[in-house]
Amino acid sequence: MKRRGYVWVLLVFLFGCSPDSVSEPVPAYLYIPSFSLRTTPAQGTASSLITDIWLTVGGEFLGAYELPALVPILQTGAVDIRLDAGIRDNGIHATPEIYPFYTPVELQVSLAPGEVDTLQPITSYITDTRFALMEPFEQPDHLMRDLRIGGQEVLGWNEHAPFEGRGSLEIQLSADQPVIELASLTRFRELGKKSPFVYLELNYKSEVPVVFGLVGYARITDTQGSVLLNPGFYPVDDWQKIYFNLSSLVQASGLDAYQVVLRAVLADPSGKPQARVLLDNLKLVYF
Repeated sequence: MKRRGYVWVLLVFLFGCSPDSVSEPVPAYLYIPSFSLRTTPAQGTASSLITDIWLTVGGEFLGAYELPALVPILQTGAVDIRLDAGIRDNGIHATPEIYPFYTPVELQVSLAPGEVDTLQPITSYITDTRFALMEPFEQPDHLMRDLRIGGQEVLGWNEHAPFEGRGSLEIQLSADQPVIELASLTRFRELGKKSPFVYLELNYKSEVPVVFGLVGYARITDTQGSVLLNPGFYPVDDWQKIYFNLSSLVQASGLDAYQVVLRAVLADPSGKPQARVLLDNLKLVYF
């Protein structure tokens, strides 16, 4: 500590200034209020929940910032900016990730000290993204109709209050039918073959917890499969968007074919005689 004091005395003597007169550089600022998605008709809904930006400026990664974000930047002049879209894996706040299927936004911005530049980036799906399942529930004869547990009366189609479009999947649990396990009619074979990334996107609102996952088959012709469940979601009153990361389930199992599956349980039928689950815009995406 004493040596540090001697250094300051020497600097003041040599340069004629005090420590208090040393000025800090004035940063420029980037303000990013939101990050949205644009899709083609073949890619389905543009619904997204991009919660963070992962920011690179002039080739230097500066970190991840929760939206809306106001970020100080010490570089000035024409600077190359890269914005990667961040989501929360499985809807968990503590698991931020760059969403691998959204294209990074790259642009050049002219930065000036003390000035704020507002960016409202729009991303799209990477060209190589493949959609194994894309179910918007626009018709009652949708693809989520393989009832593994539960009666047909549990399953319905809601055209009165969908998230968007003409309809949504409706599940109505009761004391007589407190459990449903529902899978896709189609089995998918290419998941995890070229890339480890496999995600399930959907919009939902629900009065009970729901878990999602896969039914895996060693051979696509097998009649019996293994149920591999992932974290799910808790009850919510308003429509939400979630991204389920199924990559580890696919990589760990290494099976030949998979169905998407969900399970919902009315845990206390005596205290809550009925409960409803609404789902919309299922997308199973992979490379």
